[in-house]
Amino acid sequence: RLSMAEAAVSDSDWIMADGWECACRDRWTPTVKVVERFAAELNKVAISIGTKRPEVAQVRTVMLCGGDVLQSFNDTKKTGERLWTDEEIEVLLGQHGVVCVGRSEVDLEAWAHESPILKTHLDNLFFAKPRALSGISSSVVRAHLASNESIRYLVHDKVREYILDHKLNELPNWQ
Repeated sequence: RLSMAEAAVSDSDWIMADGWECACRDRWTPTVKVVERFAAELNKVAISIGTKRPEVAQVRTVMLCGGDVLQSFNDTKKTGERLWTDEEIEVLLGQHGVVCVGRSEVDLEAWAHESPILKTHLDNLFFAKPRALSGISSSVVRAHLASNESIRYLVHDKVREYILDHKLNELPNWQ
């Protein structure tokens, strides 16, 4: 995934892929730990706004996610345990913030106002509404690959090349 993320942003001069989450890790890293790590690192960097001298200042770190991730804040595991703990939600929404990019099928703002978990943090929850809805998701890309259809123009050319060069489309979980 890191290689595909790096390929996807390779043409950008302001977006990067960071490998910290993958480096020397043999298991999943909780999202809260990733956001906290970025916040700590960003708050060490001197920044300048306009013509002011660079200085170390508090940088607000927010998590960018899709509507499916935001909706998972209410989800429960088969064991009955919630997928996201109250503590994780408090760190993400109470201390940082979340920017959610939704798809057309769900009114996420209305949904968040009705969610007991989210409605207490609406001031730190921001909704980005794409001007053009693409309907592209990793599930759509995998479905095209499983059907032996082209994914050209669905993903960055370098991502497509990486998938095909490494035969990811032949893996069982991509079928």
